Amino acid sequence: MTNIFIYLLTVSIVASVPSSGSNDSMTELLRQLRQLEARYGELRRENAELRSVVTTQQRIEDEYSDEASNFQSDLRNEDDDKTNPSQRKRFLASEIQQLKDKQTTLEKRLSQLSDDLSNMTKKCAFSAVRTREMFGDDSQTQVITYNELHKTEGNFFDIKTGIFTCEVSGFFYFSFNVRSYSRYSNHSIGISLMKNGHVAVSMQTDEDIECRDGHFRSIMQSQSVMLELVAGDKVWLVLGQNSNYGITSHTHAKYITFNGFLV
Repeated sequence: MTNIFIYLLTVSIVASVPSSGSNDSMTELLRQLRQLEARYGELRRENAELRSVVTTQQRIEDEYSDEASNFQSDLRNEDDDKTNPSQRKRFLASEIQQLKDKQTTLEKRLSQLSDDLSNMTKKCAFSAVRTREMFGDDSQTQVITYNELHKTEGNFFDIKTGIFTCEVSGFFYFSFNVRSYSRYSNHSIGISLMKNGHVAVSMQTDEDIECRDGHFRSIMQSQSVMLELVAGDKVWLVLGQNSNYGITSHTHAKYITFNGFLV
């Protein structure tokens, strides 16, 4: 672009010089041409410098504009907080509720861990004894009750009702022993261990055999079982629905026992 400009300028100058001009005139024109070319170069450099200054100034202005915009945005946010206290209050209430919910969850977890630890350290065992005979009824089954409690860990067994109520989940071992009644007549044994109203295990014998002296031979039987229980489960013994069933025991010979413990 520079060369074209200089060429056109030279042609314009040469065209303006008479053909009869001297060598001195031509020399002067060439000198002026070189001066113009040098001046043109200086103007180009000055223009480039001015462009650089303008670009830098524009960049600085853009930066200041961004900072001013951010500052105004912050001011608006602060004004919103001041002019909308109800919104700020709702936000804080939501944060507080979330913290309360987390606290409740942690408290429940802590309580569960405490219960688990307590269950691990709890002991549960009982050994109940009945010292009186008991006879079956054709119309209904009967829960076997007891009048002595030889051993107990915890308040899980009620001798008056004959029912064991589980308070510690786990595996339990149960056993019971009975002797058939045979003093004046022959009786057999029919007993079931119940768990929540369902038969877990049973014990059954034939009728007693009459001996030569006219007495009947009594039979001593035992049964055992291991059950998995959860808190609230109930376990008890029942004498079957049959008037031929009869069991016996005495204060000096305790034949009827019911035992259980947490494994």
